[in-house]
Amino acid sequence: RLHFADTEQDLTKAGIDILLEVIFEDLALKCETFKRFGEMLPKDTIIWSNTSCLDVEKMAEASGRPDRFIGTHGMCC
Repeated sequence: RLHFADTEQDLTKAGIDILLEVIFEDLALKCETFKRFGEMLPKDTIIWSNTSCLDVEKMAEASGRPDRFIGTHGMCC
């Protein structure tokens, strides 16, 4: 089932297996967001980011769960 969350509080209301982040391309903002998500979501939740050219490893580290992080590149730089 697919659910949309407009606020961080929405993320804690139901079990989330995969979270897909779609904020704009700013590495510092994405890392800050992933750190918060990593702290609030269940440890088995997979965090997924789509980026055009940002460093996926840095975002994965920021999440605190690099083994549960997916980074995809929608286009080449």
